[in-house]
Amino acid sequence: MKNLRKIFIFTLIFTPYALVGATGSGLGNPIGYASIQALLTAILDIVVKIGVPVLVLALVWVGFMFVKAQGVPAELETAKKAFFYTCIGAGVVLGAKVIQEALCATIQGLGSTLPCS
Repeated sequence: MKNLRKIFIFTLIFTPYALVGATGSGLGNPIGYASIQALLTAILDIVVKIGVPVLVLALVWVGFMFVKAQGVPAELETAKKAFFYTCIGAGVVLGAKVIQEALCATIQGLGSTLPCS
């Protein structure tokens, strides 16, 4: 039983290596991006594309909270906190893209040949 388990584990571990060696091809890039920088830029673009509509919906919801409060102090405080955190979220989402663009411009200005887009 122990030998059967060892053979099974050995087979699971070394079968992919044997298949790669048998076909003569190496492992391909499953992500499809040439560098980590390109992958991170793509992730940041997705976050911004999703984050901006979410921020707009959050601002609409905060406006609704202010209207719904009708001068009640406790509800106004809740709406103010929601507005504050929505502004912080907007700063983080949009600020990350601005920082990335500024760093890319600085790196390219120094004469680097790294792709920044």
